[in-house]
Amino acid sequence: MRKDCPHCGIALDGPLANAGALAEGRERACPVCGRALALRLHPLEMLLTALICPAFLGLYAAESYLTPDARNMVLAGGFVAVALGAALYLRLTRDWQRFRSPGAGAPPAP
Repeated sequence: MRKDCPHCGIALDGPLANAGALAEGRERACPVCGRALALRLHPLEMLLTALICPAFLGLYAAESYLTPDARNMVLAGGFVAVALGAALYLRLTRDWQRFRSPGAGAPPAP
């Protein structure tokens, strides 16, 4: 995933990722050029979250009904699913731009 500023091109990972301007809950701005940044989520991030959270909640609810062998099989399948999801995520988000200009991609004002 590319984490550079869309305005000045400076990489915003590493030491700059921990800057107060990129902290969660604050308005994001590039620490170098000072221009506003908007976070861009990949659709796969939302899909994996929507699939994994209910799956873990279902496993937690059904844990008491499973035999130890079935529980081990479900855990092994869960680990395989998480590994495949992580590999897919890394592969598909390789060229994704994490930050964008706040007005980019928005429909034009009438």
